[in-house]
Amino acid sequence: MLRYLLVASFLMLLATGHGNAQVGGSNPAAHPPVPPSWPMKIGENPPVSDSTAPLNPAERMRMEAMNKSNVKRQQQASADADKLLQLATQLKEEISQTNANTLSIQTIKKAQEIEKLAKSVKNNLMPVSQ
Repeated sequence: MLRYLLVASFLMLLATGHGNAQVGGSNPAAHPPVPPSWPMKIGENPPVSDSTAPLNPAERMRMEAMNKSNVKRQQQASADADKLLQLATQLKEEISQTNANTLSIQTIKKAQEIEKLAKSVKNNLMPVSQ
């Protein structure tokens, strides 16, 4: 009898809309409503978010310095990658000219330089985080 009473009261809550039961369990308060941007004129851009709000001078300078640093590191990575390709090609030629029992010290040093450049390229490809 108690079970029927609970089921009936639950169904009444759902029918009147006071239950606020939602599929997926998302909280409507967690997602504030988006302000209406309609009617938009043809060719008009949608409103921009607050993330493009003007920054204070110190923050703007920090962002500019970070962007310059990222550009410089990208250029350095590109130069290192070019040199890496050149050294790897030279190493391949040197190894193909030697036999299986001999390996010159220059070849070993070139392989070490390639390893060092590869690490440099890897480190320079990671951008500075905000």
